[in-house]
Amino acid sequence: MDNSSIDWIQPLSTLSGINQVPSSVLNKNVFIYFGSRELFKLRGVCTEWSDIVKAIWCQVVKCEMLEQVHSLDLLYERETTSKLLEFKLKYLVSYATLMSNYFVHMQIDEIVGELVSLEDGRGKLLVLFAANIVGPHVQNYPKTIEDVTPDNLSLAQEYMLTPDFASKFKAICEMSTLPEISLVEMKILKRDLIDRVVTPTLSDELGNAARLLSSWLDGILEFTILKHEVIVLRLKNNKVLD
Repeated sequence: MDNSSIDWIQPLSTLSGINQVPSSVLNKNVFIYFGSRELFKLRGVCTEWSDIVKAIWCQVVKCEMLEQVHSLDLLYERETTSKLLEFKLKYLVSYATLMSNYFVHMQIDEIVGELVSLEDGRGKLLVLFAANIVGPHVQNYPKTIEDVTPDNLSLAQEYMLTPDFASKFKAICEMSTLPEISLVEMKILKRDLIDRVVTPTLSDELGNAARLLSSWLDGILEFTILKHEVIVLRLKNNKVLD
C-alpha cells in the first residue's frame, strides 16, 4: 500500500467536521441512542466525548434498568396469568360436569307442576326467576317482588314448558355457552329478587322441587361468573404473550 492510499486517514483532533458539531447536538441526537456498553467505549475517544458521556450516563443506565424491570414484570405477569387461567379452566370443567350431572336431566315439567301447585307463592316466583335467566327477552320481567303480576307468573310457567326453554337451559349448563341475560342483569336479579325469596329454610318449607330449582339458580350464577373470568383471563393472557 503506497502513501497516497492512506492520505485520508487523519487524527480525530484534525477532523474539523466532527469538532464543529455542538456537544448538545451530539448529546440529544447521537449519544442518547447508544447503550451503556457503547458509551463506555466512546468516552475514551476524547475528553469532550468523555464529558458528554458523563452527562447522559445516569439517564441511559436508568432507562436500561427500567426496561429490565419491565421485562421481569411482564414475565411474572405472564406466568401468574397463565397459572390462574389453568386453575380456572380446571374449575370450569369440573363445574360444567357438576351442572350436567345434577341439572341437565331435571324433569322441568314435573318441577314446574309441583311449584305452581303450592299455596306458597314463592314456588311460582322460583319459576319466574328461572324463566328470566333462560329467556330474558320472552317478556317484560318485573324489577322487584312488588312489581310481579299474575301475567308475569303465567307467562313464565308457559315458557318453562317449551322446547326453546329446554334447549337454552341445557346450553347454558354447558361450559361453552353464556346465557342471553348479561352478568350484570343476573347479579341485579339475584340481589333484588332471588335473595328476597330463596332462604336457607326454603327447601324444607317447599319441598324437593324448590330445592332443585333454587340450587340451579345459585349454581348458574356462579357458573356464569366463572365463564366470564375465564374469558377475561384468556384475553389478558393473549395480550401478555403478544
